[in-house]
Amino acid sequence: MTVDFFSGNVSKIRVQDQEFNVIKHIYSSLVLFGCGTHIFLVQDKDGKSHILKDAWLLANQGMSEITLLSTISKKLQEDSSPDAQKFQSMHPRFIVGEEIEDSTKKRRGRVSDPPPERLHRRVVTGPVGDTLTSFRSCEEFVKVLLDCVDWLEFLHKKCEIVHGDLSVNNIVIYRSPLPHPPPKD
Repeated sequence: MTVDFFSGNVSKIRVQDQEFNVIKHIYSSLVLFGCGTHIFLVQDKDGKSHILKDAWLLANQGMSEITLLSTISKKLQEDSSPDAQKFQSMHPRFIVGEEIEDSTKKRRGRVSDPPPERLHRRVVTGPVGDTLTSFRSCEEFVKVLLDCVDWLEFLHKKCEIVHGDLSVNNIVIYRSPLPHPPPKD
């Protein structure tokens, strides 16, 4: 992670062998004993926008988000059903993830009653969408909710995954860019 000397803002973040330029710091967890989650809007070397999540998660917290996203991406690529084709454009693309060799256990020394150990993880996904609260009509809102129900069913039946953290912050509206009209002669 590179921090700008003058502003104090994060300017670049490396995940595995890829470096991302930080466009905007979107979210920062203000909870003292939480995951310390930070969400960034970033760009890769080709100028494509992604979301980067940097968090400290409980060491004994089940399956890794990186493993889950990799499993879903693989299933979507292998499955040729109409549902899978539909969800390939809706699913958050898994770009890269890293379990950073860092732990709060190393930093706490000999604390007599240490809090649970946390591990450092970074995940980069896309596409970038708008918040659920930015819906433009009741029709769009209902469509997004129906898409969520279909997606949850796909996750359950095809990937054998149950999403346990549905919230306003975990659902985005992805609006496909409109095709450009043909140039006039």
